[in-house]
Amino acid sequence: MRQPDRGCPGIGLLLAPVPEVVRVLHRGWACGASQKSRVGERGRQELVTPEALEDLQQAMKRGEIATIGQADEFLRERHGIEYAHPDGVGQLLRRRKVKLKTGRPRHEKADPQEQEAFKKTSPTPSKAKLAAGGSR
Repeated sequence: MRQPDRGCPGIGLLLAPVPEVVRVLHRGWACGASQKSRVGERGRQELVTPEALEDLQQAMKRGEIATIGQADEFLRERHGIEYAHPDGVGQLLRRRKVKLKTGRPRHEKADPQEQEAFKKTSPTPSKAKLAAGGSR
């Protein structure tokens, strides 16, 4: 009976019997080589550190940062964190649910003094309703 081929010894390629391969693989699993979780290694890692994000949020609350471009510049200059494009900082803020502080929009031709005078002279809705005879 012919012996099964054991590979090509001339180039250093030998075939091991299946039980031996299984034993070697099992030994590797038993020592924990393949049991470590790699969940944290998946995907892209966050560039910003928790400290840098907290510093950014505090600066935004103080009103020092009003745009995503300013947030990008802040992270680059203060913490050495460089995103390839400012949109990366915008995506970071959206992922972390951080909102830029914004004021109410004002019309460019609006006159603040005229608006204040109007507020002082116009009756409040509840006073106007009571003067017209309405009740609550």
